[in-house]
Amino acid sequence: MRAAPYLTLLATLALAASAASCTDPVIDEAIAKLGDEPASPGPGPNHRPNQPCVLCHQPAGTANSHFAVAGTIYDVADPKAAKGVEGVQILMVDAAGTSPRGNVFTNKSGNFFVRDTDWPDLQFPFHVKINKDGNNKLMTSHVGREPSCAGCHRDPVKGVSNDRFGAVGRVHL
Repeated sequence: MRAAPYLTLLATLALAASAASCTDPVIDEAIAKLGDEPASPGPGPNHRPNQPCVLCHQPAGTANSHFAVAGTIYDVADPKAAKGVEGVQILMVDAAGTSPRGNVFTNKSGNFFVRDTDWPDLQFPFHVKINKDGNNKLMTSHVGREPSCAGCHRDPVKGVSNDRFGAVGRVHL
């Protein structure tokens, strides 16, 4: 009759092992490649501009808040300075004709995000237009399935002539 404690221990260990394996190793590896969180500005809505926000901000990611769409808009005055521009409105319409609840604007780092609760029924593809002070820019193609703008709009890898994902560079207004 002493087997019961061992069976309980075995069942507990099996449950702990299965709970620990509920992560996605592909997502975990991609997040690890982002590197450590910079000390400044630190975690928050202004951190990690031009990185794939939804990578961490998804149910399988490491962040507590989850985004449907997110990205960074840069100042066209000096594209090499990589300065985010505040106050850009992002207008989006999905395949079902829906848009996020509320208005979407960039913050002081140029970042914007739409929480998954503010666009719970997002249906890809969707179209994007950005606007600030009457300066409009329409994305000429649709967003097929990548919810992080930096998934496509990132700097091409230096020395790689055949970037298989076709990096198109940062979004500027």
